[in-house]
Amino acid sequence: MKSLSIALFTLFIFGCDSSISPSTPDTEQSILDENIQNWENQNLASYQYTYKTSCFCPPEEDIVITVTNGSISEAFYTPGGVYLTTERISTLPTVMDLFGKIQAAIDNNAFSLVVTYNDQLGYPIRIAIDQNEMIVDEEITHIVSNLQ
Repeated sequence: MKSLSIALFTLFIFGCDSSISPSTPDTEQSILDENIQNWENQNLASYQYTYKTSCFCPPEEDIVITVTNGSISEAFYTPGGVYLTTERISTLPTVMDLFGKIQAAIDNNAFSLVVTYNDQLGYPIRIAIDQNEMIVDEEITHIVSNLQ
C-alpha cells in the first residue's frame, strides 16, 4: 500500500498538465514580435506619453515625453513642469526603444521578464526586468501611461 501511495504521488507530481508551464524565451519573443507589429501598424510617428521607472535609484517625478517623427523632441517632469536638458532627453526611451529593452532582456536570458502590453495599440505599458537573480537591487520596471 505504501509503494502504491508513493507511485500515485509521483505520477501526480510529474504528470501535471504541461500547459501551465512558465513563459519561455520563445513565447516571450513571439508575444514581443506580435506587439511590435501591432504598434507599427498604428503608424504613429508622433505621440506623447508619461514615463516612470521604478528601481533602486534616486526617485524622480514622472516624465512627459513627446516623440516627433520617431525621435524625442521634448520632455518635462510632471507635475513640476521643468523641461529636461538635451543630455537627459538622450537617455529616455521612445516606444521602439522600450521594445528594444524587452528584446535585450530576452536575448540576454534575463532571470525574470514580465511585460504588460496595451491591448489596442501593442506598446508596452509595464516592463519589469530582473537581469540576474544573484545581483541585488538591479531590477528595474519601466511604466508607460497616458499615451496620446
